[in-house]
Amino acid sequence: MEEQRHHTDRALFFSLRSGGRLSQISGYAAVFFDGRQTTEYPLANNLVERVSRAAFEDLPDDVPAYYNHDRHALLGRTSNGTVSLEVDDIGLRYTIEIDADDIDHQRIVPKIKRGDLRGSSFSFLPLKTSMSTDGARVVRSLDSVRLLDVGPVAEPAYKGTTAEARALALHEQHIQIRLRLLELQEHQLRERITK
Repeated sequence: MEEQRHHTDRALFFSLRSGGRLSQISGYAAVFFDGRQTTEYPLANNLVERVSRAAFEDLPDDVPAYYNHDRHALLGRTSNGTVSLEVDDIGLRYTIEIDADDIDHQRIVPKIKRGDLRGSSFSFLPLKTSMSTDGARVVRSLDSVRLLDVGPVAEPAYKGTTAEARALALHEQHIQIRLRLLELQEHQLRERITK
């Protein structure tokens, strides 16, 4: 199942050409967990998700950038050089080359300049995940993903049908996590008893 994550921890950046025209938009589509809550994603009560540094080791050759994940608002793609991706110490950074003649670019540039648009997001398919605990919380780690798209988003949170469509899948996942936690607790209890 395709998943999306949105965040505003790292602002969108832009570069200006001479004359004050925007030439690039860049931002962090995903940030690695660095100990702060703003670098983990709440999935449910006491369930968070963290992006591991290995998650983006195998990037596809063609990753599109969309505004708000809307396939009708294509901003560029890596396969033709209008989007570049870089994995650094912070996370997965994208850069979009601005085309002043592109209507989709014309729509978002003023919003970024005003600061109205400052969130980023990525869509992905989880390829490898792991589960652990951190105190009373359960942590789902994204160890490897198939990146589907990146880009700026207006609302850095689940809304409307996206949240409703994912609610059942998240509930089922939450049940599986609770079962795994019970197994871990049972194992720990057995170890204490045998000591």
